[in-house]
Amino acid sequence: MLDNLKLDPTLLEPVAKSLRAPSEFAACLDQLGKYTTEHFVLRLSPKVHELVDAVSSGVYGSGEVDGATVQAFSTYIHETIHWWQHIGSTSGLILSLSYPAQAHENFEHLKTVLKHVGPKKSLKRWAEKAALDGLTVEDPSLRAANMAVNNAIDAEFYKIVTIIPTSIPEAMEDPYFETVGHCYWMAYAHALGLLAATVDRDWSHLPGATEWEKFFVRNRDAKLEGWTRDTQVRVAPLGLLARFEAQARMIQLQFLTFGVADPPTLGALKDAGYFDGVYGSFDGFLKVTSAPWPESIDDPVVALFMLIVDLAINPTHAFKRKRS
Repeated sequence: MLDNLKLDPTLLEPVAKSLRAPSEFAACLDQLGKYTTEHFVLRLSPKVHELVDAVSSGVYGSGEVDGATVQAFSTYIHETIHWWQHIGSTSGLILSLSYPAQAHENFEHLKTVLKHVGPKKSLKRWAEKAALDGLTVEDPSLRAANMAVNNAIDAEFYKIVTIIPTSIPEAMEDPYFETVGHCYWMAYAHALGLLAATVDRDWSHLPGATEWEKFFVRNRDAKLEGWTRDTQVRVAPLGLLARFEAQARMIQLQFLTFGVADPPTLGALKDAGYFDGVYGSFDGFLKVTSAPWPESIDDPVVALFMLIVDLAINPTHAFKRKRS
């Protein structure tokens, strides 16, 4: 039944991932397409570009476009979904803004370091050595360096905490790791600071963000779970990487199968490996809900899974309209 799709399975395999939070969300092993979080850009390989660009705009029936072109468009759709996830969801937006927020928050600190001691690379190593040599935080250069390093590291830890939460126990062993709650605090505060400095300097439209800090402080002082060092925290089995890739893969497979006269079953797609690895969260969803593998990709269970993923990447708790 899979023969009806006439696909090359190697073009749909996930990119090998390390424990480090990835900055690229890709559809295939050989990089036929990828979305790069840090650059806000979707890229396609020359081969995929050639196939996509060769098709004139219009509506085509099943079989009117060759299989290679359909697969190229499926890669384009997969990466477009990643672009949407990063600019059109709450989690994706904060994640995307974390990189420019690092530069925004550290601009003045880095200027201070340059003024007093000149360019240092790595700044983290310089600050550690300066402290060991007896320099204290009363020194403006060391104080600014520490703030810049901590801001940058907090952003990196936020990426790990949200993208691959199973890496949290490992991250907690790092002396620079504060707490899970602190990672969220810094990521949201810096992202909102960047937005305010860019489009809302009077804080007229951002929803009560200036009031958030007192609640973060309250959580920290109350030593809630996730806000205390050297204590265990509950770790989610899936993070943004799994949710983003599962959503993009499912939509990609829907595109590939809806136009086929005799589409493969979802079980056949599973057996062929299309839900392996980072794309396997659908299997976990079925186990949690005790639902069997649906027969077709347009089964209501698939639609429910897609809805839950959409809700999960768009948390709304604490986002309230500013009161007048």
